[in-house]
This record gives sequence, C-alpha cells and structure tokens, in this order.
Amino acid sequence: MPASTVEGEAVEEIHRDAILEIVNVAIGRAAAALSEMVDDQIELTVPALSFLDRNQTTDRLNLMTGKQATAVSQRFSGTIAGDALLVFPERQSLELVRTLLRDETDLDTLTELEQDALKEVGNVILNTVLSSFSNQLGADLDANLPEITSGSNEEILDLAHAPKAGEPLIMFIEVAFEVEGANIQGYVVIVLDVGAGRELTQLIDAYLAGLTA
Repeated sequence: MPASTVEGEAVEEIHRDAILEIVNVAIGRAAAALSEMVDDQIELTVPALSFLDRNQTTDRLNLMTGKQATAVSQRFSGTIAGDALLVFPERQSLELVRTLLRDETDLDTLTELEQDALKEVGNVILNTVLSSFSNQLGADLDANLPEITSGSNEEILDLAHAPKAGEPLIMFIEVAFEVEGANIQGYVVIVLDVGAGRELTQLIDAYLAGLTA
C-alpha cells in the first residue's frame, strides 16, 4: 500500500501498523471495561485503520452510516491536539444502547438516559484510545468531557473542526461491536489539528526507535 502523507510527512505502512497495534490494545481494554460496566460480554475488534482527508472521511461515513449519524465527541489537547469521535449509524446507536440497557422501548430517538449511556460508551472507548496513545507514545494528552450530537456526517465533521481541504489529517478506525449476539459497527474518527499530524509521525518514529534500541 502506498504511503499517505500527513502535513508533508510520509505515513508509511510501519507507522500505520504501529498505530493499529496501539489501537487494538486500547480497544481490548475498552471491551473489558464495558463488559464489567454492563455485566455482560462485549466483543470489540478493529478490522481496519485508514488515513483520510475531509472529503474521503465524509464519503466513507456516508457509505458506512448513511446520511444521518450519531456521534460522541471529545476535544483533546496537549502534545498533539484535535477531536476524537465515536460515530454510529443513527439506528445502530439506538440498538447499541438499548441492548446495553436491556430496554425494549421502540422509539426513533434517544431518551436522556440513553444519551447518557451512549456518552459513557464513547467516553470509555475514546479515553482508552487516547490514553494508549499517551502512554505508548509518551504524549501528554488531556480530554474534555464527551458531547453527543446527531445529524449529517458533514455537520458532525464541522463540529470536529475538520478542515475541508488539504492533506490527510484524519484517522479513520473501524470498530466492530458484538453485544448479546447483535453486531453493530462504529467508527472512531480522530481529527488532528493543523500541525498535530507532523508531531504524530515524529512520536511514532521515536516509539519505533525505542522498540529496536
């Protein structure tokens, strides 16, 4: 696979593999935390990770979620800064929280309790991913409280300050959920601020150098 670029820095396969390894460990920890939280087995896997630009991310989300989605978002700052989002197709966000809450209510919108539950799911997953980046890459990261929004994927990316033009600044991570036999697809989307992409590749280079030292 050809290398992507992030703000002029090449993102080689070895960078992608290192990030995927860190994310896989984080998602495993998140699955364990969520399983304990709801007292049920939750399986989370990461089938794929891509570096995309704004237009590619919008197209991918539209393909995967349809035109309407629900997202939990957290702003993070520190050594690298940006916005982390957990995005679901709107119907699947309803299915996920109602499965977790064992709620059989047939409504087309999230209740306040369900919004809180979805925020907590997003908080666990996004914080675990960000903490893993912080710990493994030696980055200092602080995250704000999670927020939830529903709308078009364009609107969701606007809220995450995703640039509408330029080189890839977005990590797109597919996450498969399996809860009580229900298979639900979600997407972790990490939108890096301008300048953060270059810092990320440098942190990964230092991380890889430490592994071989």
